[in-house]
Amino acid sequence: MRPGFIGAVLLTIILFGCDAAGTGRAPSPSVSPSTAVMPSREPAALPGYPEEQAVLDVLTASGMRVELVGGSKFDTLLGVARRARVFIGTLAGSRVGADVLFLDAPPGDVRVCTAAGSASGFTKFTVTVNGQPGSTGEGSQSMNFAVSDRYFVMTSDVRVRDALRVGLGLSEPRC
Repeated sequence: MRPGFIGAVLLTIILFGCDAAGTGRAPSPSVSPSTAVMPSREPAALPGYPEEQAVLDVLTASGMRVELVGGSKFDTLLGVARRARVFIGTLAGSRVGADVLFLDAPPGDVRVCTAAGSASGFTKFTVTVNGQPGSTGEGSQSMNFAVSDRYFVMTSDVRVRDALRVGLGLSEPRC
């Protein structure tokens, strides 16, 4: 190699290094893999609903790391099948989730009543819509509900319910 060529390359490297150091520019931001990761879908070909993104945004802002979006088995909580998804992840080290029904029309007068279950430590819930039975359930965890004209939420974690209530403009249904 020619000595002049090597000198020119070194000078170019030095000049670009000085230019970058002298401009006071901060290094380009890089995206952390944990913030860029999209939750997996189960099944993988599960169609997306436009409302999912608002739910994901609220849950992520609350500190929940959403790992999975899936088809909800509670799509008939309000009596008839509705578009629904389950969002599962972690919040402050705890495994949490929420079933969210996406409502194409206001659901009417939704009420949710809870009572002691059939076994010690169990809680029973009853959902009614306009005075008509919607669904019932019983489990070892207390369930929390929230509703609006656009969403119906069921979760066992009050922090998740509260985040969605505030972020999506929901209210807690009366008994």
